[in-house]
Amino acid sequence: MPNIAVIGAGVVGATIAYELSLMSGLTIDLFDAQEPAQGATGAALGILMAVISQKTKGRGWRLREQSLQRYRTLLPELETATGKTIPGDRQGLVKILLEADWSRWQQLQAIRQSQGYPLELWTRAEVEQKLSGWPLRYGPISGAIYSPWDWQIQPQALTQRLIEAAQQRGVRCHFHQSVYPLSPHPSSKHCHSLHTNQSDLSVDYVIITAGLGSDPLVVNKNSDYQPLQLQPVIGQAFLLQLADADNPLKNSPWRSVLTTEDIHLVPLANDQFWLGATVEFPADCPDNEPNSQLREELWQQAIAYYPFLQRAEIINYWSGKRPRPVGESAPVIRPLAGYDNVLLATGHYRNGVLLAPGTAQEVKTWLEAKLT
Repeated sequence: MPNIAVIGAGVVGATIAYELSLMSGLTIDLFDAQEPAQGATGAALGILMAVISQKTKGRGWRLREQSLQRYRTLLPELETATGKTIPGDRQGLVKILLEADWSRWQQLQAIRQSQGYPLELWTRAEVEQKLSGWPLRYGPISGAIYSPWDWQIQPQALTQRLIEAAQQRGVRCHFHQSVYPLSPHPSSKHCHSLHTNQSDLSVDYVIITAGLGSDPLVVNKNSDYQPLQLQPVIGQAFLLQLADADNPLKNSPWRSVLTTEDIHLVPLANDQFWLGATVEFPADCPDNEPNSQLREELWQQAIAYYPFLQRAEIINYWSGKRPRPVGESAPVIRPLAGYDNVLLATGHYRNGVLLAPGTAQEVKTWLEAKLT
């Protein structure tokens, strides 16, 4: 029975572990140096922007479409297995357009229609009518796009449900265990075992999905080694609380995630909202800490688009570091050079939640080829 090790228990690693548990005849171990969903997953807003994306072909669209289709079955599957709901917004996403390039969006609408995914283009008048309960700043609005297929899922809850369901299917979880750098057998390119700060484990295949923690695992001096370099990009977000009387959704039949100029507003229960997120490269953060000025700019821009937020109380804000590949496209899904049994599935940057099911399918395809 092949032993499979998955290193990293964020949303991508948890999805891979669960999907592999559906294959017969495998022993699966999931490792993380801390509690699950504490890295980039813990800071994500969980917005699935796929149909509304300009990706229409190639790997970028394939991963998105695989994920979209799988989420339709995966969420009820997990909720049935665990008896717990996965919070989120499954009514779609509205992208507010300040300068509508209608020909560009009409072209995308036609492509999506041919692919079986509806997109609605709204004029400014339709935006005002459909979002009549939202006190938006309509002055700069040119129109909007509504995508019913692009959902929002709360990432930490999703990750926990994935792990619970995977454990039910026999996946062994090892949290608070740090995995040491991999080393191939001296006479081969095969990694025979994992060494951690607590124990050793014999392995047949290894999948590395540890985000920014992936770099230290793949140190290799072989001449054919293709380096993995992941750059931390900080994102900050807010948790907002409105008084019941100030919540515009109380007067609106429309409840959906709104995005404007990459500023996302996610309605939650109990008159709360998530607002995010900044994009902070290392040059923006000389101390490798969140940039307070960029956080304030996000807040001021959000108020400019959504004036009702001025009445909101900021009850929390948080940050996380997203792994952005340097020198190759995100995400990194490829065999690790110098090894014949190690696969990288990491570096998802801002799309870990969106691409997790598609990534898991790629991993399954790789593993099935190895096992035949």
